[in-house]
Amino acid sequence: MKKTIFILFTCMLCIGLVQFSYSKKGEQTNMEPAIYQPLNKWYTAQADSFLLQILVLQKIHGYKYKQSVFEKQFKKVRRAFKKMEPLISYFDATVYLGINSRVKEEVELSKGTYEYVAQPHGLQVMESFLADDSTFKASYKAMDYEINLALSTARFLKTYHFNKPCTDTGFFNAIKAATIRIAALGITGFDKPVLKDAIGETATALTGLQELVLLYQKATPRIANLTKLSLQISHARQFIRSTTNNFDDFDRLTFIRKYLQPVFALADKIGKQDLLKNMDAPVYSSFFQKGYIDQLYHQTKTYPAEMVALGKSLFESNSLSANEQISCATCHNPDLDFADTVQHNTGFSFVDTAARNTPTLFNSTYHIRFQRDGHALFIQDQFREVLSSRIEMGNIKESRLVERIKENEILQQQFKAAFGVSKDSITYQLTLDALEAFVRSLTSLHSPFDQYMTYQTKLISPAVKRGFNLFMGEGKCGTCHFMPVFNGVMPPYANKEDNEVIGVLETDDFDEPVLSKDQGLFSTTKLDLHRNSFKVPTVRNLKKTAPYMHNGSLKNLNDLLIFYNVGGGGGWGFGLHVPNQSLNREPIRLNDDERKDLEAFLLSLD
Repeated sequence: MKKTIFILFTCMLCIGLVQFSYSKKGEQTNMEPAIYQPLNKWYTAQADSFLLQILVLQKIHGYKYKQSVFEKQFKKVRRAFKKMEPLISYFDATVYLGINSRVKEEVELSKGTYEYVAQPHGLQVMESFLADDSTFKASYKAMDYEINLALSTARFLKTYHFNKPCTDTGFFNAIKAATIRIAALGITGFDKPVLKDAIGETATALTGLQELVLLYQKATPRIANLTKLSLQISHARQFIRSTTNNFDDFDRLTFIRKYLQPVFALADKIGKQDLLKNMDAPVYSSFFQKGYIDQLYHQTKTYPAEMVALGKSLFESNSLSANEQISCATCHNPDLDFADTVQHNTGFSFVDTAARNTPTLFNSTYHIRFQRDGHALFIQDQFREVLSSRIEMGNIKESRLVERIKENEILQQQFKAAFGVSKDSITYQLTLDALEAFVRSLTSLHSPFDQYMTYQTKLISPAVKRGFNLFMGEGKCGTCHFMPVFNGVMPPYANKEDNEVIGVLETDDFDEPVLSKDQGLFSTTKLDLHRNSFKVPTVRNLKKTAPYMHNGSLKNLNDLLIFYNVGGGGGWGFGLHVPNQSLNREPIRLNDDERKDLEAFLLSLD
């Protein structure tokens, strides 16, 4: 059976890529041959090195050497992969996922039903077998299978690469993507589930970046900023060499702000100004600038001010509820960062309570899926569900809602200003469009921490700095709450939003903990992996948005940090039965001072 799957995987990889790939011969490229050929030669050489290291790993595994020997060679495989990661992840994304997919089953959702479940494969899966000696021995056959898959992929990559046409702008986009990947995924240990050598791997990734830039610079010496870019990468590499390689102690804040963001800024400038000669294009110097965040999360669409104003009026209008006594703002209070202060709001009836806690609407535009469990695939799906909810807005009929809007002269005028329609042409769909325009306008990206990271201030408290380093390092918070928005949408391409299972409690009774009865996304998909699964919310704007969790079970930030510190509901601290928990069960063991630092960082995002 495994052999059949292996052959099928190989065939699908070939069929999916050959028809689009640009082989090492470079028959199709938008780059000048003088630039493309050395880059392609370098890529081929790195793919060859990667293949060689896997072959050595296969021999070591076949001879059943002890884990320490295997682990040493595995690290060489990882380093070979990391060196070419900037190119493979951008130009050969399908191959990249085959090599380095997360140790987690992936489900494609469509209108509330799943289409398929993709099993994880690659280096992260292999590393998960290195948790301890007993796991390593028990996973011998599974490891052998993964090595064979990796070999097949590596052989393919050596011959066929540049699935996406290799252009000059694409090259510098790949460098920019590499910098945000290093910041959000690399130095956090996201793709290092067991071995804590992420900082060393980051140095290798930067080495690969610099070699690529030097090759490009040699072919195009006229671009002066290439020298600056290469020098800045050298500074970043030197910072790693001069500081500790210890994962827990690495100063991530200084590394990102002083060394990595300048690499990103120069690559952005070269791509836009030196190559495209577009001097009017904004050049970004920070991962935390709103313009870049809009691009990163694919939210560059702008809405007319009249449409946003109409959406705001509708949001605040009681006409949208069946009894005309509440509005969207009743629960999503603008003065409370569009959340509320209660565990479960009563909504329409003022008696029955909503099943889940009211989330903030700030930065909703930077999510891919909606509702607390992420089952809504579009933001307007969420609006429809709320308006049709008997508990929330009273299940008002669409026709009746439109009638009420037509009876309101001020709203009539606003519809005309926003959409150019008369009273008779007002529709339910236009109402949803206006609400979307307003909700997507609600961004909160100007916190004290943002100001520091965008160089608007040089000041930051030592506690915030320590807290950020804990969040992105030892605490592993940043491996689920990805910077710069700190939600569950994963950079550098922001095309995936994960759910997590953390074992949320029913109440804040830590002495007698009980698992939340809410089944999360399982209620929609009926997949066991989604039992108790919820979307990862942003950790911005926590000051006004307590209580926390999907059910509002934790009333303050201290309880929230304690919950994570002991490994969640299924962790060693509470010990509940949560077999599919994705949160690490082992306690983080932060002391009181460290939790205070973490709290200081979180509040600096407000």
